[in-house]
Amino acid sequence: MKQAVLRHQDTNTVVQQLNLLQFISVAVMGMTTPFFSVYLVDVGMSPTMIGALLSVGAFLELILTPTLNTIADRFNVHRRLLIAYMVMFGAANLIYANTDIMWIVAIGVLLVEVSIRPSGTLAMQLTMTRIAEIRQDVVGRIRSFAPLGYSLASLTAMPLFSLGGYKLVFWAGVLLSAITIQVTNVLPANTATKNMTSKPPKRRRGFYILALSQFFITLGIRAGFTFWLVYVSRDLGLSTAKIGLFMAFVAGVEIPFFMLLDPIMKRYNPRIIYIIGSLGMAAFFAVVGFVPNFQWLIALNIVRGMIWPMYNLPIFVVTAQISHPRNVATNQAIMNVTMPSVAMLLFGSAAGWLFDHQAAWVFFMACATACFIGAMVAIVGYRYLAPITLEEQRAAELAVAQA
Repeated sequence: MKQAVLRHQDTNTVVQQLNLLQFISVAVMGMTTPFFSVYLVDVGMSPTMIGALLSVGAFLELILTPTLNTIADRFNVHRRLLIAYMVMFGAANLIYANTDIMWIVAIGVLLVEVSIRPSGTLAMQLTMTRIAEIRQDVVGRIRSFAPLGYSLASLTAMPLFSLGGYKLVFWAGVLLSAITIQVTNVLPANTATKNMTSKPPKRRRGFYILALSQFFITLGIRAGFTFWLVYVSRDLGLSTAKIGLFMAFVAGVEIPFFMLLDPIMKRYNPRIIYIIGSLGMAAFFAVVGFVPNFQWLIALNIVRGMIWPMYNLPIFVVTAQISHPRNVATNQAIMNVTMPSVAMLLFGSAAGWLFDHQAAWVFFMACATACFIGAMVAIVGYRYLAPITLEEQRAAELAVAQA
């Protein structure tokens, strides 16, 4: 009985530490990322130039992420890789805080591009691995601390910007990056112990269907969210000093919906929730370019706060469900890093040009169309996205052993 109580206390401690990690690791994003696009425009970059840099960053991300993940898999150093990503993100903030020389700022942009998505994906998979170890169904509850951290950090960024402008905000980002590194100890050192002497199991057809779906959805989401704050500032009159307040609200409305997802995903198929969330994001971008004023945008973002968790969390869950345990970390990176990188590599410059030269509604309708196509791919291939069974896992392992 006493041992059971101790185990329960240990489990609660791990959950609290994971909550703290989610809070801090995303707080650094909330402190600085709302200012990135506006800052780049203020130092003289055009949207077309920003789009070109995003394409270069996507190319580097496409090369570096699988290479670094392979190294992490081989030497079981996933947590160390996560720390390296956070160092790169902190270095980008350090650059932004200390110079406006264009080519150095461009290096900062590339550092952000090769670190922000890989770090988030790797941290989420390590978190899910840790949750599985303690046998708790709390992934949605833990994930809810991410928008909470983002929201409170964005609120804090507003007075910091008023006091010291971009410089102080980005220095705060450097500090939060350092704190995040200190709290990663709660995560396991690796996603799973792997035997690297043989090939990983063959991927199922559903993996490729989900990857194609992600290609289109992340194309629309990344392009839309890259320029939407520029649109809100330029066309709807939001001052730079109030961007933090606005983003605090945007993230804050997500918190209750993330917390509600745990019982929902127990009762309903995560594939269905993923499709609904993807269609919802398509609808959001279709409408955002037509809002007449900032007040309407606030109302629209209350709806977005419900929709975003229905896409953001199920994609990790569905990817894990269709993957063999031996290659789940790699599959997560492909879904949430490689496919967005390929999409932006091919269309990042075009997205920047479209935003630069066409009406805002045209740009956001293009983003909505990409999300809609991705959702349709998932609907058509729905039956192939079913979770991998124990028999399939054993068959895959047998095939590898006989190869």
